[in-house]
Amino acid sequence: MSDMVPEVLNAALDSLFTPKEPGEQEYKGEDGLLYCRSCHTPVQCRVKLWGRDKIVPCLCRCQQEAMAEKKRQDELVERQRKIRQLKATGIQEKHLLEWNFAVAEDNKDIQMANLHAESLRKPAQGCNTGGTGNAS
Repeated sequence: MSDMVPEVLNAALDSLFTPKEPGEQEYKGEDGLLYCRSCHTPVQCRVKLWGRDKIVPCLCRCQQEAMAEKKRQDELVERQRKIRQLKATGIQEKHLLEWNFAVAEDNKDIQMANLHAESLRKPAQGCNTGGTGNAS
């Protein structure tokens, strides 16, 4: 029975990784692998599985870049959602949600607060905390 396991696995692998003809956005390279017409990087890779060489799908450079961009966009959307949620639960007076220094009445207190906020946006000069928050 255990002698049949490699045969069954090889048959399954053969059915999963059957050779593919080039699509509209692909062409066959000299090495027999398919390549992307846009970025000219492989969309197939050779791997060794259970002692046999197999050609398997992989992501070309433009697909990798598209996935990275989608991930960045998803993270941005999630960050904005979290900010909206924090604003909604943290600020009870809705008119304060849109408040910023540009709409504030210009007075001494607002100028001091604005200077303080600006100082938080840039790193302190000559202060190396090593990321611990301690300036010693």
